[in-house]
Amino acid sequence: MMVLQHNLLSMFTNRSLGIVTDNKSKNSERLASGYRVNRASDDAAGLSISEKMRSQIRGLTRASENVEDAINYVHVADGALSQVDDMLQRMRELAVQASNVAVNTEEDRQKIQDEIGEIRKEIGRVFADTEFNKKKIWDPDRTDMDPVQIGTERKPAIKMNIDYGTHNIIDNVNRAAIPSSSYKLNADENGVWVTWKGYDNKDYSSKVVPYQDNDPTKPLSFNLNDHMDFSKEPESSFINSGMDVRIKYDVNEYATAEQVIAGLNSVYIGISNPSSENVTMYNSAGNPGSISGISASASVTYSAELKWDRDMEVGDTSFMNGSVSNVHHPTSDSDTWKIDFTMKSNDGTTKDVTATLNSITYHGNDTSDSKQNIWWKWDKFSDGTPYRRTLNYSAASNLGGFKSVLDNTDGHNLIDDSANGGQISMTFSIPEIGSLSLSVSVNGSDDVDSVLERIKSLKGIDVYNSATSNADGVSLASRSYFYNTTNRSGYNQIDTPIFAYDGYINEYVQAGANELQGIELRYRYLDNRVIGINSTKVDSLENAQSAIVEIDNALNIIAEERGRFGAYENRFEYTAGIDRISAENLQDAESRIRDTDMSEEMTKFAKENIIQQAGVSMLSQASQSGQSVLQLLTK
Repeated sequence: MMVLQHNLLSMFTNRSLGIVTDNKSKNSERLASGYRVNRASDDAAGLSISEKMRSQIRGLTRASENVEDAINYVHVADGALSQVDDMLQRMRELAVQASNVAVNTEEDRQKIQDEIGEIRKEIGRVFADTEFNKKKIWDPDRTDMDPVQIGTERKPAIKMNIDYGTHNIIDNVNRAAIPSSSYKLNADENGVWVTWKGYDNKDYSSKVVPYQDNDPTKPLSFNLNDHMDFSKEPESSFINSGMDVRIKYDVNEYATAEQVIAGLNSVYIGISNPSSENVTMYNSAGNPGSISGISASASVTYSAELKWDRDMEVGDTSFMNGSVSNVHHPTSDSDTWKIDFTMKSNDGTTKDVTATLNSITYHGNDTSDSKQNIWWKWDKFSDGTPYRRTLNYSAASNLGGFKSVLDNTDGHNLIDDSANGGQISMTFSIPEIGSLSLSVSVNGSDDVDSVLERIKSLKGIDVYNSATSNADGVSLASRSYFYNTTNRSGYNQIDTPIFAYDGYINEYVQAGANELQGIELRYRYLDNRVIGINSTKVDSLENAQSAIVEIDNALNIIAEERGRFGAYENRFEYTAGIDRISAENLQDAESRIRDTDMSEEMTKFAKENIIQQAGVSMLSQASQSGQSVLQLLTK
């Protein structure tokens, strides 16, 4: 049948060509992407299976990396324990050395103890500070047990820290300055203030210093000069006092607000305000100058300067007059030395005062090992550095006491028991004025008579016999202290708990691709107390022997923990290997579902390409079929 309206042959050819073109397009996608399944319609069931496999593959790959990180964690822990092991071996070596009492002196054992102490500190630091990725390996807060209270210790609710500034006593406020006494801290729920009594016997007070964040249990720091209460000042000139008193306190973390307030109310800050003045000594011939083996110094309180209305800042030469023969020497063992002075005020008023011997102290200069704990002993600075501390002794404050320093039979006399002699300090009290000190040297070649003759050569002492100006000031004392009004006892102490940590630290390592496919990393919490070296000592044979046992036990604990970490490392290495192999096998299976078989796809592409070309040719032929109808119409 020959028709013009519908070219069915062309339509059929065109449809077939479209199918071939679609097939060729899919072949091109697969060849270009390398995947057999590029969209869900390519293989709906295969895509579902492939996606599941993909999640497993990526999970296993990440799990393998997790395990590698865990191996590194274990490496850090084992490396730290390796160093601890080395340090414990050194401690054991030192303990064995200290046990050799036939050779070691007390000084030797002290040095051994010092090294052990430093090693113990370092071991404690290793346990406290060793980290992996900012995470402490032996963090007590990560143990599976709550901290256990193993005791209590008495500590103050607050700890004072006074910055020992010095403020000069200014003439126009001198009577508002504090005498040689104390500042008192006061506190309530609103804050802290300071009170004191001036030289004029009037009461002074600062303003209230508020607590940090209005919380008494937080540390506080302030300068008294920034909080002066001028509205209460007895004298207008007090505004220029310029007192430099810097006060700071820390709070016990277990103290309540009530305990802190009670503690602040019991704090007195001691101060001292003497002036070291010029002293001239006179010898037996009445001549001024130095005397071999004797030195002298005088200290006058500022209250005495105010009382006598004398200005020490300009080198007063007639305030406290001595003479060439004002020293009275004792004549019997029960007698004591005395020194007479004449006090003189600016208006000409005079008064005789006598300085009486208040104390005799002495120390020897022999620093040989045989005199350890006799004339000296080992002590430590605040940073732990050891030093030799001189031991001082007291004697009766009379001639008999002085002689006993030189010839007593208790093993502490400066002539027979100190190879290099020593020093005798004699302190005289001057009523209402201050004090005077004499220092007498004792040589190795001295005897009792030669030392007494030396001090007898001092006939007179004068103070302010020079025009050299004197600097007066008030210095804060070297410490603050807790005491109530009846006795200086630390009644504000509170019971502070002592906690210790124990138990194990548990960590979870995700070692598989799915939920709960992990490994628990469990190891023992360690510190010096747990391994038993918290108080190891070698200062005696008994302690040195015990130290060997203690350190052996510590070495066993460290060896056990290193073995634990080694076992975990081996397991983690197996786990990482399994994860990698599983991921590889799953990748192979997923590839069979999703990846393109390039040779097969190229064959199909070539076939579809040929069919497409043939289809185009046939479509061209089919499109010419109407020409035959035209031939019929032309005849």
